[in-house]
Amino acid sequence: MKVEIHNVFKNMRYKFFQTEDGIYYIVEIKPSFWKTLFPFLYWFFPFPVYKVEDEKTIEGIQTPESWSFDKSSAVLATGGVAVFIATIFRGKIEMFKTELPLYIKIIFLIVMIFCVFLIRLFVNKVKFHDLYKHVNLKQLERFEIKVKPQSFKHIGQMFASYIFFLFFSVMSYIMFFLDGNVFVLIGGAAMLIMFSLVVNITVKEGLTKIEFIK
Repeated sequence: MKVEIHNVFKNMRYKFFQTEDGIYYIVEIKPSFWKTLFPFLYWFFPFPVYKVEDEKTIEGIQTPESWSFDKSSAVLATGGVAVFIATIFRGKIEMFKTELPLYIKIIFLIVMIFCVFLIRLFVNKVKFHDLYKHVNLKQLERFEIKVKPQSFKHIGQMFASYIFFLFFSVMSYIMFFLDGNVFVLIGGAAMLIMFSLVVNITVKEGLTKIEFIK
């Protein structure tokens, strides 16, 4: 069947939809190491969904009509911040270069990746508690569904985002090992965080084909 997927307000980990018989379900994008590393796996494995019988719950988690998000302005703002940071550190990046033994670089890399892992765990926990303020999923009836990508454009967006953030995070770590630039290491960690967020667009807002698993 095809349903209209909606975003939970300011919470990319959860979505919701309504079936033809008027029943609402909350979709949970459960964190998983392998599915975060290979987000395309989400299209081959089931998602847990939770049946919501109280429409007030849905009213509490849906995006308010008065709230709008201008994507073009966000892109411009992000670009402006990037230019600002690049201007500040222009000609000063060399200051972050250090002569470090190989084993120290490896330790730095492991620590940075571990920090990224902790940040993702923290974000997941925060988003879970944000939803918990409105509904306790453990008290709802649980089902499983399979979700298909919306279109070839959706697949292309996923693939492009995946390759982009993976490439720049890996290249940043390689450059760190070559010249010991700590600034590049931090940049690689930022790219890795963005890479870990790609899983959240495996299920995106819009008309989507789903299948309940019996």
